Amino acid sequence: MGVSARFLRAHLFRRRVDCLAPAPPNDLLAALGGKLVFAGYKSGGESSTLAALSLGGDLGFPLQMELSGRQAILGTQLIGTVYFNDLEFLLPKSGVKEVSQEMEVALTLNVRRPLEILGVGFDRMGLGYRWGSNGLRGVKLVGSFPF
Repeated sequence: MGVSARFLRAHLFRRRVDCLAPAPPNDLLAALGGKLVFAGYKSGGESSTLAALSLGGDLGFPLQMELSGRQAILGTQLIGTVYFNDLEFLLPKSGVKEVSQEMEVALTLNVRRPLEILGVGFDRMGLGYRWGSNGLRGVKLVGSFPF
């Protein structure tokens, strides 16, 4: 009995540049961020790449309440992403859709010092809504500002 195995070489790559510019502390907390991503893979004769630019803003409004001994902050964030090569999504009942851009708006409840859940620190929890070109829609659980 012989066993034959064929091994494929795959190359995964990713490059990312992040920038976060927080505003000076005052009653209103604000930050602007940006991200440039280039990622992809190459395996045998197949390859795929992704290049995207994201820009966003984050606003926080301190509340007169505490969560686990930390000041609570009501937060909002708005993030826009442009893909330099169209992404293909398989959507239910509508087939493949190409997406070239998307927007996300989120409402969050933040704290000044991160809370730890199972050893992972979270400075916010919230819900975001994403929409993109060509009918892409989705809901996202938010755990941080992505920049």
